[in-house]
Amino acid sequence: MAQIIRFPNASAISDSIRDITELEASGRAVSFIGAVNLADGSVATVWANADGGERMELIGHLQADVMMSMVEANLE
Repeated sequence: MAQIIRFPNASAISDSIRDITELEASGRAVSFIGAVNLADGSVATVWANADGGERMELIGHLQADVMMSMVEANLE
């Protein structure tokens, strides 16, 4: 599994978009997936440069990151 690099929790969605844009500008970002909860209860999804397999791989990394966060929170 790839190394997971966590960005600090952002106080605004625009902060996260800025971080991702900076990765792309530096040439480090090669693919992207995202999901956003909307005020009406729906969810908007997006991806760039990622076929189905790559999207599944990135989803797996997100799931691992969430699980690790839950474990860390409950170690105390």
